[in-house]
Amino acid sequence: MQADPATARLLPDLVIKTGFITAFYQIRILNFTWKLF
Repeated sequence: MQADPATARLLPDLVIKTGFITAFYQIRILNFTWKLF
């Protein structure tokens, strides 16, 4: 039962971290495509 709150806290943190990483790479890709045009 003690592991349940820990995973409940870790899961959103992981989603937020992966979301920031994907957004960062999307911005980098957009900047790269803007330089091409």
